[in-house]
Amino acid sequence: MAELGSSNSFIFVSDQQWSVAIFGLSLTLSLCFCFIIYPRFLGDNIRLDPDGYGAAGRVIYEEQRFTSTSQAPFYPAFIASVSFLIGGYRVDSIQVAQCILLAITVVIMDRIFLKTIKKREARWASLICAVFPLLIWYSPRLWTEVFLIFMVACYSYVLIRFFQGPKSRLAFFLGIVVASTALSKGIALTFVIVTPLAMFLKYRKSGLRWIILFLTTAILCYTPWILRNWQLTGDILMAQSNAGANMLLGNGFTRNWLQSPFSYVALKSKTIEDHKMILDKYARPENPVVYDNFLMKTALHEFQVQPTLILQKLVVQSLTYWYLAADSSKSILTGSLQIPFVILAIFGALAAWRQKSEALLLLIPIVGIMGGSVLVFAFARLAVPVIPYIIGLAVFGVASLRRKMLA
Repeated sequence: MAELGSSNSFIFVSDQQWSVAIFGLSLTLSLCFCFIIYPRFLGDNIRLDPDGYGAAGRVIYEEQRFTSTSQAPFYPAFIASVSFLIGGYRVDSIQVAQCILLAITVVIMDRIFLKTIKKREARWASLICAVFPLLIWYSPRLWTEVFLIFMVACYSYVLIRFFQGPKSRLAFFLGIVVASTALSKGIALTFVIVTPLAMFLKYRKSGLRWIILFLTTAILCYTPWILRNWQLTGDILMAQSNAGANMLLGNGFTRNWLQSPFSYVALKSKTIEDHKMILDKYARPENPVVYDNFLMKTALHEFQVQPTLILQKLVVQSLTYWYLAADSSKSILTGSLQIPFVILAIFGALAAWRQKSEALLLLIPIVGIMGGSVLVFAFARLAVPVIPYIIGLAVFGVASLRRKMLA
């Protein structure tokens, strides 16, 4: 990135040629990782579907039903769609589809960067996204990450289009894509709050009609999921029935962080041990929503007993969000990959604020996903959907700093 200001040959490549190049690069790297590196790296102990998303997608494909309350529906539906297209449920085909989806996402991110930062910087940012290890890391796994990264990119693209030329149809599409992203992972419900807030800050009262249109569309698109949950459980469930469990885990990770600051496994074990007496007193009901509501009430009660816990949680989880993985080695690896970009992104955000640059728009998806995570439960896996925007701001920050030094 030190040569951002120099004459790079790729600046003369057309946008279409660059899209093909980074698509091909991203696809090649993720396919190689999926089928050559990843199996050899982990050997026979690979658990490709630890959260059961693949199993849920297979049930949708084979039995046309989806009864889970702990999973959002769109990623299992994606798995079922791939199975339908190839005529059967095959993990390797889903992996190929995820590699293609990741490559498409890189192209979308290139378009986002072109609309928010200078062309040379945009090319650097999209190139880094194409080769960034943690984005590629999730391509073999039947987890939500690759699909969620794609959905957040779609949201961000429509959002930026709206702010660069507000129109009713864009507000309408924004409502659809926000609901769709929330149906990919419940944490994206924060966009229902963040988006109208950004609209109000930008347009004040003149933006009220777009805010109303956006919220109406998002609510109408999302309501069938709430009604489905009501019919299934008899309770109001906005997203997935694990918010309480995650809130409680986040509290425990905060309290015990200094004991095992680099180990997700150790912190989780200690947190479960701390809450064992409380959880054993409550017989787990057949309805998972009732149980999760109990866990949420328990977690919120901890804030009442210890008011400073929420502030401690915001501080601690703002750090663990960028590095905490299964063990110390993975935490150090993820932290060394992400935190340097985070530091540079802070400089980029400050430079964008001073220059009143549209690069500030890259902060909106970061605030939406990270803001919800640090309040509930934050670790490195949840940072992956926002790392492309961190990369964009980091590149913008380096370029701004270089221009300042040369001035």
